[in-house]
This record gives sequence, C-alpha cells and structure tokens, in this order.
Amino acid sequence: MPLPTNQLAAGLAMFALSASAATSSDSCIGNFCLYKPLTEKQFVHQYGRGEVRRDDYNTDVRYRCFYERDFGRWVQFQFSNHGAESAHLEAVMIGKTELCSARHRTRRPMNLRMGQGIALGMKEGEVIEKLGRPTRKQPLVPEPHNSIFDSRYGDHALVYETDHSLLLSVVYLKDGKVTNYLISNSE
Repeated sequence: MPLPTNQLAAGLAMFALSASAATSSDSCIGNFCLYKPLTEKQFVHQYGRGEVRRDDYNTDVRYRCFYERDFGRWVQFQFSNHGAESAHLEAVMIGKTELCSARHRTRRPMNLRMGQGIALGMKEGEVIEKLGRPTRKQPLVPEPHNSIFDSRYGDHALVYETDHSLLLSVVYLKDGKVTNYLISNSE
C-alpha cells in the first residue's frame, strides 16, 4: 500500500540509522539514495512504470511499485513534487508484504541490498545489535488504507528517527523476524 504523507508528517520525522545520527549511506537501499536527486522521469526511463498509484491524502505524491521475482520481494518508491515541476524520490519500502501486483517487473535489475547487514528474515535481536536501540517500538494494528503502521506489514516495528532531519527508518517485524523495511525523507 502507498506510504501516506500525512502519516509521515503527523509524528514521524525505510534504513540503517542509529538513533542519534544519520550518514548519507544510511539513507540508501541499493543504488536508491534519498540524498541524491532522482526525478520520477529519470526513474521511469531506467526501470519502467511499475504499478502507479496516487496518495489518498496528497495529490502531489505518487507511488511506483514492482515485484522482484528472483528475490520474492516487493519494492515501492514514493515520489513527490510538492508543487515543483518534477517529482523526486522521497521514500523506499522493500519487503515480503505484497505491495502491488506481481506482474509489475522492472526493465533492468535494481541491485537492491540493505546496508549494515540488515536482511529480510533477520531476527529482531540481530537488528538491534546492528542498528542500536530504536527511537521507539511501534505496535502495528489494522489501520485505514495507506498507514505505514498497518498490521499487514507485521506485528510491530522498530522506528529509527534522527534529531536533525526528516530521515526515518522503519524495520517491520512479524513473529520476531524482519518482513519489510522503509526509508523515508518526507515531511
């Protein structure tokens, strides 16, 4: 499901961050880095359209979703233009939760890898050992369409926020194992 901008704005400020600071490599999943300008047009040219959806609450936000059959995982990209002429990458979610139809594939491999040793299926204790204590643990409950804290992603999440930026990482867990991962640099 798309990542709602209003949910991110209302108390949040997908990747490998310590609770105290973020580095440029902490805001990347593979080659997709939130600190590097990547327009939606450039992205579509390289990887294809994917399944396209709009945010229910913010018309400036679009989502492009793909299924990576070779890895058995979904990846969703959030783009926003905030009134500007071109939309830029603001968030990436990767995981085992079905985010869109499996028929949407990329034109070329995305080379997605999670840094700092985090992997889908990893145990919660291993995540905390690698990333440190989270800013908070968030229970996941059934939520209205588009909530990033919906129980369809797992039973709880480890949330890593930074003090001086909007950068946010969320590690989703079910039965103590990583199911999904989100990095966001959205308001």
